[in-house]
Amino acid sequence: MSVTKRDLDRSRTPKRVLALDGGGIRGVLTLEYLDVIETLLRQRTGRANLVLCDYFDLIGGTSTDSIIAAALACGLCR
Repeated sequence: MSVTKRDLDRSRTPKRVLALDGGGIRGVLTLEYLDVIETLLRQRTGRANLVLCDYFDLIGGTSTDSIIAAALACGLCR
C-alpha cells in the first residue's frame, strides 16, 4: 500500500503506527496478539466492526509480518 497525502498531513497528529517485528512461525504469535488488541480496541471505542486499519495510520512489518501488515492495511484481516 502506498503512502497517501492523508498519511503525510501534518495537521493529523500524532500518528498511530503499528510496527510488527518477527518472521516465520512467529507470525502466528503476532496474529494472536493482534486479535487481542483488536478486541480491546473494539471494547474501548464501542465499535463492534472496528478493524485495526481503522485505528492505526501506518502499519508495517518485516518478513512474515510484512504480509500481515499489508493485509491489515487493506482491511483484509478479521
